[in-house]
This record gives sequence, structure tokens and C-alpha cells, in this order.
Amino acid sequence: MSKSQRDKGHNWERAVVNMLKDRGYAASRNLTQTRDSGGDIIIGKWLFECKRYAKIAVYTWMDQAIKAAGEKLTPVVIAKADHKEPIVIMRLDDFFEIMGKSND
Repeated sequence: MSKSQRDKGHNWERAVVNMLKDRGYAASRNLTQTRDSGGDIIIGKWLFECKRYAKIAVYTWMDQAIKAAGEKLTPVVIAKADHKEPIVIMRLDDFFEIMGKSND
């Protein structure tokens, strides 16, 4: 991976941290993730992998998040393709858990 690609990824992680902070979450980058195999950001039971690429590789990234999350955290990928708005990728069962049983 080139320095510009690493910088692009780090800048995206910082942007996601700032978006989370703007919404009241105590977010920070996990700077030990390379050594400890953790995700980019961990908040409570949520593990976030932040991806910023020209093309999206959804299942590869989700597999990485699932492995890093282990049994105790809920894996989520926050991705942004070039010239596109950010999206959140998560397992359907985890989504249903957040959605709850309401029809509201």
C-alpha cells in the first residue's frame, strides 16, 4: 500500500471519528489495531472498520470486521467510494436488533 493510500485511509478514519463526535459519541481512532488486530474505531459494543477506496469490496471488508470484532463486539463497516456518499455495511441480524420490533 502506498503512502497516499494510507493517508487517504487515515484521513477517512479521522473524518468518521469527527462525524461520530459531532453526534455526541466518545469516538477515537484505535491506533494499536495493526499490532492488536482490532478495528479502526470501537464504541461500546460496536467495532467499526473504515474503508475509503475507489471500488468497494463489501464482503472482504465485512469478513475483516467480523474477525476483529470477535464474539463480544458488533462489526460494522463504514465505507466511502470516490465521489459517493458514505454507507454503513452490517449483518442483517445486527440491523434487525437495532431496528427493534416497532413499525414506527
